[in-house]
Amino acid sequence: IPHAGLYACTVSNAVSTIDSQSARLSFVLAPSITRHPQPQTVNIGETAAFNVTASGNGTIQYEWSHDGEPLPTSTRHTLTLKEVTSADAGTYACRVFNQAGEIVSNSVLLTVVTPPEIVVQPEDQVVETGAPLLLSIEAGGVGPFTYQWIFNDMPIPGAMESTLSIPSMTAENEGTYACLVTNSAGTTPTLPFSLTLTVVGEGEGEGEGE
Repeated sequence: IPHAGLYACTVSNAVSTIDSQSARLSFVLAPSITRHPQPQTVNIGETAAFNVTASGNGTIQYEWSHDGEPLPTSTRHTLTLKEVTSADAGTYACRVFNQAGEIVSNSVLLTVVTPPEIVVQPEDQVVETGAPLLLSIEAGGVGPFTYQWIFNDMPIPGAMESTLSIPSMTAENEGTYACLVTNSAGTTPTLPFSLTLTVVGEGEGEGEGE
């Protein structure tokens, strides 16, 4: 700043000369942000932290906001959220200010990952002998998801997709099924459902020969 510095005045007449005390002229500049906060994705119950770095002189102050609403107690350059819940998800920004002006950081998103939600799942079914069957589920939430199909309380080897194909229904396929859906926040099971076998033509011919 060219004009900042020490100033003094010399007063003189024919008799004498006297110098004033020195006075410093300084300028306060509005702050600038050199590093904006970054988006965060955390599992429910974990800790999220946002940071902002600002330059400038004078007393720099900070005020964070969540979805546009100020957080009065969040007045440091770092915002730490412990044991986050779904209510903490949303956008965050920081207002940086001093007596000369203010600047607002970029808004960034906090994504809180919760265990998967089962949106669609199979129900109890009666299936004919030899019929093919395709079971499928639909999960909601933040992926990626992994799957594990269960038959009579035991994992089915290799059945790790959102669909389970049974090429030909036999007595060995009768029983109770479920599927475990997992993401980074936890595992959610479907409700158990049953597959029951019926023999093609069962009941036909009753009453013949009477």
